[in-house]
Amino acid sequence: MIYKPNFFAEYLSERLIGQAEAVQCLAEALELIKAQLNNPDRPFGSFLFIGPTGVGKTQAAKVLARFLFTHEESLVRFDMNEFIDGHSVSRLVGDFYNPEGLLTTKIRFNPYCVLLFDEIEKAHPDVHNLLLQVLGEGRLTDALGRTVSFCNTIIIMTSNLGAERVGKEINLQRREDLASSTYEKAIKDFFRPEFINRIDKIVIFNKLNAEHIGKIAWLQIRDLLRRHGFLRRHTILNVSEPVLQSIASKGFDPEMGGRALKRQIEKELTVLVAGQLVELHPDTPIIFNLYLQNQQLYPHLVKLVHALPREKPNFIEMPQEALAPSHFEVLLQEVEQLKALLGNNLEDLTTEPSILQLKDQVLDTETQLRSILYEYAFKPEADFSGAQFKVSVPNQKMLRQEKRGGKTQKAHLQELYSHLQIQEYLSEVFQSAERIVNETNALYAEMAQRVAWHRFYLAEWRKYGVEEILLEVRSCIENYGQPEVKKLGELYQRGFGLEPLESPESNIVYLRLRGAGVRTLFEGEVGFHMCMYPSGSILPIEVRLYPLQVGQVAAIQIEALAQARREAPEIPPGLDLSRPGMAAILRLYHYPPESAELDTITDLRSGLISRSFTAKEIQSWLFANLPEGAGIILPAPSA
Repeated sequence: MIYKPNFFAEYLSERLIGQAEAVQCLAEALELIKAQLNNPDRPFGSFLFIGPTGVGKTQAAKVLARFLFTHEESLVRFDMNEFIDGHSVSRLVGDFYNPEGLLTTKIRFNPYCVLLFDEIEKAHPDVHNLLLQVLGEGRLTDALGRTVSFCNTIIIMTSNLGAERVGKEINLQRREDLASSTYEKAIKDFFRPEFINRIDKIVIFNKLNAEHIGKIAWLQIRDLLRRHGFLRRHTILNVSEPVLQSIASKGFDPEMGGRALKRQIEKELTVLVAGQLVELHPDTPIIFNLYLQNQQLYPHLVKLVHALPREKPNFIEMPQEALAPSHFEVLLQEVEQLKALLGNNLEDLTTEPSILQLKDQVLDTETQLRSILYEYAFKPEADFSGAQFKVSVPNQKMLRQEKRGGKTQKAHLQELYSHLQIQEYLSEVFQSAERIVNETNALYAEMAQRVAWHRFYLAEWRKYGVEEILLEVRSCIENYGQPEVKKLGELYQRGFGLEPLESPESNIVYLRLRGAGVRTLFEGEVGFHMCMYPSGSILPIEVRLYPLQVGQVAAIQIEALAQARREAPEIPPGLDLSRPGMAAILRLYHYPPESAELDTITDLRSGLISRSFTAKEIQSWLFANLPEGAGIILPAPSA
């Protein structure tokens, strides 16, 4: 794998907060390892991390293990306060009665690891002597005479030597100048020179300040979400900046460092959340919002339920027999009825552009249908399979076997969320899916759906007149999801020509649409749209609809929404405390590995699966989910 410049430093600095020297030291070690320039007869690296408690010494070892070996199980840890007596060496390398030593056995079975000796100064001096051979030659011999190699390990030792002296004796203004010499003196006073000489690098960890604690708070909350109760529920965290600052300020203790913050998070969050989680099904996805109220921290959980599949989505009924002119004659009769309803002198009745455009579209459909019938009559060998209308639906075993969210459907959705190779899995689903429209009937399906759209718009206009809406597409996670929000907005624009408006917030897209039926059409889009990634992370995008008075300036409504959020900055974006803690997931958007391009869209209500996002396919998603009684009359497939 080829790494970009400063990749290692950037990776470490995101996870090891406030320790620039340690980040630089470990980044250089990683570069040597990846370039294979390390000494093959010694460990990959040996480091002594020294500094006060709670500043990230042990965390640095965990981060290193996770990067090199993808999981923290490759961190082999020994707490040296357990090896303070004269028999400690026998326990580590074995003896006559117990030949399997703790240290040698672990390295024999796990030779590629990060080896951590925590609080090395508390170990017996004989243990320090034992480590001389490990640090210098990269090997040890156990009680059975077997040589164990340490050449594929990174050895990290931690110590608090000198930390108390730094905190008490050094003036605050001169601490940075004198801390290094104080620590060095403490090390030289305690360890023998031959031990110090075998250490590659001594790294000093400094005390954390309030700015560092705020960043650490975010990392520790993310660690909290890795607990089984959160992982099983596919928990999505949404925290505003004021909440992070509040947690950091309450948990900030310069003497105790990050551990005091961890206790604060446990105290304020875990107990509060547990009471709400026990009321939910363990497989329920949730959005975990944190907000402040009267300077107190409160969790707000939004339960995400999958939208129930529709019993009968609005799909075009395809002819059972071979395609014939009679099928298109039925469509032409429908169009002639629509013309009669619209009237030949519509311009005298209304000057609304959207209704005039509807009439033009009806006339255009009539022209195309007459052209098709002409081809049938005079060119019987003509090919009518060239229309670009390719939308797939899964078979009955995939999403629609049980129409009311039964066990089969829930098991499928759970598998869809947790499958490790999600792109391969989705490819299998897509390949096995039944095609709604095959190539032979594509032209008929395209014309039939066009006629159905005309009838829907006309019925809505006669019932409600011209309507105007403001559509809000927003990421539910603060400072994340801008590309995904923009992509969903672009899909709506491609399918329906919505007008994009300027947004004062980067994670929100506003779209304006005017015409007949627009409110009914987009009410079905209100809810949550889930972006899913192979890594297992999930990003919820919420769509909201605001009706406008015809002619109302949309910018006024946008500014009013933004002002409401500015007046309550402590509440995370997208969190409405007045709403019930339950919302529907309407659609899943799957992104492939290492790509920002959308791969597959799955509509949970209709069962539609799409991979090529043409305007007609986008329209079909909304058309399939229009409510009953919305003016839809699907044309019969034959005369």
